[in-house]
Amino acid sequence: MADRITIAVQNLDLTRTLDRAVRRVKDTRGLMAHVGAAVEMNINLRLINKRDPDGAAWAPLAPSTIARKLKKGQTTRILEATGLMQQSLGYSAGQDWVEVGVSEPYGIYHETGTRRMPRRGFLFADHEAGQLGRDDQEEVELAIAEYLAGSLAGW
Repeated sequence: MADRITIAVQNLDLTRTLDRAVRRVKDTRGLMAHVGAAVEMNINLRLINKRDPDGAAWAPLAPSTIARKLKKGQTTRILEATGLMQQSLGYSAGQDWVEVGVSEPYGIYHETGTRRMPRRGFLFADHEAGQLGRDDQEEVELAIAEYLAGSLAGW
């Protein structure tokens, strides 16, 4: 017969810990804000680094676009003529939702591309399916795991 080890746990208020965890899991506004901030940061980095959500470099500007920008005295860096789109990047979060994006109306043309302009996506890996890129998906999963672990902190 195997020997037994007995561990006595004292001063463990299991009910209070579980009640706190349930309250925290029911109020997910903090989680949604954390997800929004993390994805916003990733998008901002993509706009700076000129890469799509899968890490691929954006298509270069057409020679005609470069010539037009130079004639106007503008930078030839993609999406930096005014900086308004990057400045309009933000997120909103609620109890069970989060929205991340840009408020400049021309952002959609860069995300989806047009007949005359290649797609230079920054929001979705697959914009038609609304699929996040790998880094964004990992950020969301990590935020959820940290949030749930935090709900039981002090256990």
